[in-house]
Amino acid sequence: MRCDITRGVDESSIFRCGSRLLLFRRVTAGGARLAQRKGNSTAFRGAPYGCSTLHPDNFLLFLSVSLSQISASWTQHLGRASAEHLLVPAISWRKQSLSVVCFSSVKMVSKNNVLPNVHLHKWWQRYVKTWFNQPGRKQSRRLRRQEKAAKLGVVPSGLLRPIVHPPTQRYNLKVRAGRGFTLEELKSVGLSPRVALSIGVAVDHRRRNRSAESLNANVTRLKAYLAKLVLFQRGSKAKKGLAGIPADTPKSQIQNVKHVKISTAMPIPKASKRCKPRAITAEEQKFMAYATLRKALRDCKNVGKHEKKLAAEKEANQK
Repeated sequence: MRCDITRGVDESSIFRCGSRLLLFRRVTAGGARLAQRKGNSTAFRGAPYGCSTLHPDNFLLFLSVSLSQISASWTQHLGRASAEHLLVPAISWRKQSLSVVCFSSVKMVSKNNVLPNVHLHKWWQRYVKTWFNQPGRKQSRRLRRQEKAAKLGVVPSGLLRPIVHPPTQRYNLKVRAGRGFTLEELKSVGLSPRVALSIGVAVDHRRRNRSAESLNANVTRLKAYLAKLVLFQRGSKAKKGLAGIPADTPKSQIQNVKHVKISTAMPIPKASKRCKPRAITAEEQKFMAYATLRKALRDCKNVGKHEKKLAAEKEANQK
C-alpha cells in the first residue's frame, strides 16, 4: 500500500491511499487509547462525533500513542511494510505524540475549498438574542401610523408616477411605474417642477423623452390626474387656480372624501398581449418570407457594386 503525504493547514497532514483519504491531525497524548478489536467490528474509546462502533474496513481510527505502543496489532492488521510506510512520516513529523488518523469513506471537498475543520467551542447560549417585545412593538407602530394619518388628514398615499418601459430588449415590451415625470412632460401641461411636487406629482430631471408615444401617454396621465385632483381649502377663502394648479375645493364639498391610494386611483394600464385569431389572407399565403430576406441581404451586401454599375451606365449614356 503506497501513501503520498501532503502538508495541510493547522499543522495537519494528508495521506492519500488509492482513492481514500487519511487525515492526520495533532492531538494531545492524555486520554488516548488504542482501538480494541471485537469480532467483525471495532470499538473505539473517545471516537470523534460520537462514533462508538464502526466496521474496520470502512473506518480505522488510530489515537495518539507513544512510540513504544506501536505493537503487533497494527502490523497484523496492515502488514509490517504498510504500517511502517504509513506511520513513519507521521512519527518523524511529531515525535512526542502520534496524530489522529481518520481512514474513512467521507468524500473529499470539491475544487479548491477549505477542508472541514469545525470549531464548536463557543458558549452559544450567551449570544442568544430574544425578541419578547415584538408584539408590543407591532402594536405601537400601528398606533403611530394611525396618529400620523389623522394629523395629515385625507391625502393620497404616494406620488403620481409616469408610465415607462424598462431597459434592454428582454423587458422593453413591458410597462411599469417610473421614477418621475420629465421636465418636458410637465411643461406640456403647464406645471413647474416645484409646483408639481407640491401637488403630489413626482419629478425626474434626468429622464429624457425619446419617443412621441411615451410623451403623449404621460401627458395624458397628467391631465387625467389634474382633472381628478381635489385641493383642500387651507385658508378662510378658496384660492383660484394659477399656473396649471386647479382651484381649491371649498370645505363644504369635501366632508365625505375618502382616503385612496395613487395606485388604486391612477393604475398603470397593462397592455394585452393576446392576439385574436383570424383567417390567413391570400397576400400572406403568396408572400415568401425567406426569399424576401435573402434578397434584402444580397442588396445590402452588393450596394457598392450596384452604385458602380449605375454610374458606369450613366457615363456610357452621356457619351
